[in-house]
Amino acid sequence: MSGAGGNFLNPITSARLRSQGFSFKYGRVEVNAKLPKGDWLWPAIWMLPTSNAYGGWPASGEIDIVESRGNVGYPAGGPESIGSTLHFGPGWPFDPY
Repeated sequence: MSGAGGNFLNPITSARLRSQGFSFKYGRVEVNAKLPKGDWLWPAIWMLPTSNAYGGWPASGEIDIVESRGNVGYPAGGPESIGSTLHFGPGWPFDPY
């Protein structure tokens, strides 16, 4: 399917779920989730700070608990491949990830 100017339109929509008023300083996070399979999907579970005390992303940090790709047979790893990442640093070009 093509959009204006011949740009390709992906056949899915996206969602963002936010927990309101939940925060913690120390502890452990346990997640029980089933990640979807399918083209154009990039399922992820992230933790972001409640405020940007040290500046915009990534200076205040981000923890990617899990990220995957929904595409079966994707060269960089499909649903059978997962990863976790810690993002930090003064700005995007300096994010050590």
